[in-house]
Amino acid sequence: MTCYLCYNLPVNSSLFPRLFRSFTLLSFVTLVLSSAWTIAEAQSTPATPAAPPTAATPATPAAPATPATTDATGAPVDTPDQKALYDKAVHAYKAGYNNEAIDDLKAYLAAAPTDAAARGLLGFLELKVGGQDAQAVSDLEAAEHMNPNDRATRNNLGSALLRTGDVTGATSQFQAVLAGAPGDKVAETNLAGAEAQGGQFQDAVTLYNKLIAAGVTTANVYKNDGFCLGKLGQYPDAEAKYTEATILDPTDSASWVGAGLYASRNGEDATAIADLSKALDLGPTDPFQARFVYGESLAKVGRLSDALKQFKYASTLNPQDFSTFYNIGVIQNRLSDSDDAQIAFRQALSLQPGNPEATAGLALLTAKSGSYDAAITQLEQVAQQSPKSGPVQAALGTLYADENKGDLAVQHWRSALQLNPWDDQTRLQLATYYVTSKDYTNATEQYDYLTRRDPKNDAISNARGLAYEALGDHKHARAAFADAVFANPKNAAAWNNLGVCDEELGDKTDASAEYKKALATDPDIAEAKQNLTRLATGAISLSQPDKGTTVR
Repeated sequence: MTCYLCYNLPVNSSLFPRLFRSFTLLSFVTLVLSSAWTIAEAQSTPATPAAPPTAATPATPAAPATPATTDATGAPVDTPDQKALYDKAVHAYKAGYNNEAIDDLKAYLAAAPTDAAARGLLGFLELKVGGQDAQAVSDLEAAEHMNPNDRATRNNLGSALLRTGDVTGATSQFQAVLAGAPGDKVAETNLAGAEAQGGQFQDAVTLYNKLIAAGVTTANVYKNDGFCLGKLGQYPDAEAKYTEATILDPTDSASWVGAGLYASRNGEDATAIADLSKALDLGPTDPFQARFVYGESLAKVGRLSDALKQFKYASTLNPQDFSTFYNIGVIQNRLSDSDDAQIAFRQALSLQPGNPEATAGLALLTAKSGSYDAAITQLEQVAQQSPKSGPVQAALGTLYADENKGDLAVQHWRSALQLNPWDDQTRLQLATYYVTSKDYTNATEQYDYLTRRDPKNDAISNARGLAYEALGDHKHARAAFADAVFANPKNAAAWNNLGVCDEELGDKTDASAEYKKALATDPDIAEAKQNLTRLATGAISLSQPDKGTTVR
């Protein structure tokens, strides 16, 4: 008797449902001072998706020269006292005492209200210290009115308008600069930020790529480009841009979060975990975002206890976030902690009453206590109210399967997969049901899809091989088992099964070697011992595999 092996299948699947987090804009502009055209770096930091876009945060500008009677800033100096006051303001700014500089500039402007350069510097500093955006707009508009040709003033006025949410007004200012100075990199960077904040992500990407091609290769340009590419659903390109940003500035935690987020979206879970761990070591600007994505990535690779710690930490940072409590419920359910799972789902429902996914999770727990009919009735009602909820359909499939109503289970599982083709856990349930029903053709279809999604999952490849072998398709079965041992050379079951396939195909030499590899990996594997002994004794024929083998 040829002995095949199967075992429980850890699936590289995201939580149920896939609760993707997105970025919210924080800062996409560069502030400049006077006629100093050193490009300062724009900034972008991830935040929770519910938050509205936040406008500009001042970046470090080029320092102004100390003013003299005819200095480059053009500041008029009517009296020695006024000159001393202006000098004092500039000195305070250079020393980092921005609030003192603001007070000195206000005193100076009380005596010299038509000084455009001083008014522009005041507006810049008001932006830099924060919390004075409306006043900054007023001062910068006054400076622009007095000197409409000053590019620095227009750039900073655009930045101020962007911070107050006036994307149209900001765009107008940046375009005015570019009309007078085509190719001005500061204005182009700021215009790209305005496009991004206004939701024109493709236009922003075009501008960022133009800047990169022109040699503006700062970490923040790459980071902002990655942000926009992610918004466009171009996850591989987004990850590449964020990764480049981490190379250019390894100390920027937001870049590591972005790289980790899109590595996770691209199925590169080990990379995602490493990137997000680095972000947390650096101290992320938005620790909630970092903790959430880190927890999601850990859950995807089956590190449920570690993931639970991250989500619990995230819940203390943002106790009003539905997704965090929902995922806590999902993980605690998977860890067989039904009581705490129910508490988490109820907390999620208190934040989003009637949410179909949380309702489905709670209903599954209700069914565990034996109330299947009540749970099914409740979920059927929810399904009517929320017909596009994949998790509700998946939960109904699970309940009907437990009630031995296979046709209804398959119907609901397939509906769930139509709504969310990436729900690997539901697809695995469907594949397992087909195996137990000896419907190996449909089983291989589902395993093929799972393997394309996660080619490095040796357990899935082993199960796929068993299904093909049950159909008598030794060629495809052998390929699947070979994939399994390539992904995990320590998978003794897959080595045994690969040996069986090679023996079926007439290659007894390789079969013998593969049985020995199975035993070298696990000396107690009885199936490999039996197969090797039978092969050594020269058994004439192999029995057909047990087509009733259950893959769990």
